[in-house]
Amino acid sequence: MTSLKKKILLISLALILAVVGLLFYIKTNAAQIANKAIADQNILQGRLTMQKLDADMLGNVTFEELLWLDSNGQIVAKIPRGKVHLSLSDALSGNFSTTSITKIELNKAVLSLVFDENMRPTVINFPKDESDGSKPRAQAYQKNFNL
Repeated sequence: MTSLKKKILLISLALILAVVGLLFYIKTNAAQIANKAIADQNILQGRLTMQKLDADMLGNVTFEELLWLDSNGQIVAKIPRGKVHLSLSDALSGNFSTTSITKIELNKAVLSLVFDENMRPTVINFPKDESDGSKPRAQAYQKNFNL
């Protein structure tokens, strides 16, 4: 084998290893982001638990047996299986925001929501309007958080 062929082979091997390493990093980061987001979230009132959480190398996070209980212990959502797709740039950087989730898929989900007089779910903490401090800003979630 010539010297040039050896160099091309080594460079190809290095590129393949780099891509596999990057994909593994995305998988690990996506699972960590999802775990942290569920533990630290403050938009949904109550407690979220799940039995299984896994991520793939494309930013898809799958979960099983997700249970959302409100602050009184009543079931808000029971989801046997679901999938959340995270933005690849956020999975790479490790940053999470409401725009990190690009797609949500729920299988056989059961939801039980109570709405206030303005038809907003009572188990979601909407941010307050900064101008007067009292009016919820539901429109901030209309693009990124739909039920």
